[in-house]
Amino acid sequence: MTSNPINSKDDSLEAKQQHHIELNAQYPWPGLAAYDESASHYFFGRSEEAQELLRMVSLAPLTVLYGKSGLGKTSLLQAGFFPLLRTEHFFPVHLRLDYRSTAIIPPLEQAARILQAALTDAHADFTPWHENESLWQYLHRRDLEIWSHDNYVLTPVLIFDQFEEIFSRESGNTGQIQSNLNSIADLIENRIPSELTDSHTSRQLLSQLDAMSQNYRVVLSFREDFLPEITGWKEQVPSLLRNRLRLLPMNRERAIEAVSSAGAAVLAPGVAEPIVNFVGNLDATSPSTASVIEPVLLSLCCYQLNQRRPSNGKIDADLLQHAGQDILQDFYDEALSDMPTTVSQFIETYLIQGSQYR
Repeated sequence: MTSNPINSKDDSLEAKQQHHIELNAQYPWPGLAAYDESASHYFFGRSEEAQELLRMVSLAPLTVLYGKSGLGKTSLLQAGFFPLLRTEHFFPVHLRLDYRSTAIIPPLEQAARILQAALTDAHADFTPWHENESLWQYLHRRDLEIWSHDNYVLTPVLIFDQFEEIFSRESGNTGQIQSNLNSIADLIENRIPSELTDSHTSRQLLSQLDAMSQNYRVVLSFREDFLPEITGWKEQVPSLLRNRLRLLPMNRERAIEAVSSAGAAVLAPGVAEPIVNFVGNLDATSPSTASVIEPVLLSLCCYQLNQRRPSNGKIDADLLQHAGQDILQDFYDEALSDMPTTVSQFIETYLIQGSQYR
């Protein structure tokens, strides 16, 4: 399951294209929206990272993925990683939770409902949930069984995407942040939650649980600039950074592969490399394999070029030359259209250096 029925409203620029886009050979790029699992046939350039994530999940209960904004972490998870998980009979559950104190349902109860919905949608055969049963309790039931519709035992993988929101959604509310972190730490470290250790917990309930089992995996994905906050959580979660992958920008070679493979039906011969050079602001006469390409910006450029190509025509060098700069300018203007003029003045005065752009 790659969509999330319980989500907080995201007012970031990327939310402008977060609606679902059905990709096909004629429209193989989602723009600023993330690739979902159904678009895996059009997602290229990240196979090594997806394989490494699969290796990590196979070896340890917790895997951490982090990287700068714009590198396509969600796309990697959904379109690159999820299909690999399924081939090994893991069951990926994409979680984008609402961590705010105003949320109607606590975060891990949201996660429990999303897991139930995902299992139901997949026609899995799974142990029914008890009334008011927490996610921790359910995953530690002695009688827990989850089977695929074709009779394979499934291991749930809870993927907490954009996990930095646990800090940013309740900025300054340290009590709420810590409460959310405590609940997730119990799940990761396989600790019995405090509410199950008090004297009011019945022996019958405890006898139904296997506190030593951990038949699930957890993946945390977050923006790199929140690494200090995550690192500060290490005392509660000793295993936090033992199994981690830092996502880097694409190098030129892999970016060209990604563009040419996805756009085979709509690209003129030889145009993939000039597109990558344009997006990365690279010198075509000095090829470099340095990690310089931001996948989200590359997808935006290809998406907009595809929107501008003539009916039954191809994206060629002439279209890139005439429309390329307009794509960036139009996106910039649209992104700032609802903001005060002081925002663009700040960006253009303090953030843009020379001929560079982002």
